[in-house]
Amino acid sequence: MRRGGHPPQRPGRRDHVTRQAAVLTRLPRERPALVLYEPAWAIGGEHPATPGHAARVLTGLHETLGPGHHVRFLYGGAVLPGTYTALRREAAWDGVAIGRAAQDPVLLRDVLHELEAG
Repeated sequence: MRRGGHPPQRPGRRDHVTRQAAVLTRLPRERPALVLYEPAWAIGGEHPATPGHAARVLTGLHETLGPGHHVRFLYGGAVLPGTYTALRREAAWDGVAIGRAAQDPVLLRDVLHELEAG
């Protein structure tokens, strides 16, 4: 792992995103869908994906789907106050999935305030 707890980039990561998004192309274009992207290494971890990494994944998903799809994307994985704002600076995420932060009333309040301001 690199400093900060994030895994190093591996060859084929973009191919993996493309393969995953290809499954979504089977949905009829008019059918709405909500997809949660959560890096396996961020589940239960202390650090979310970097905004740049998450933006590359989201861009890959949108490029694979092409125009006309009604798919919305949420980010999940170590969502804490500041995560959504940092992610939105890099890409147009539709929201976040709050996991562990929902168990702490103060963290939940702070994340929800960030989403309201967002």
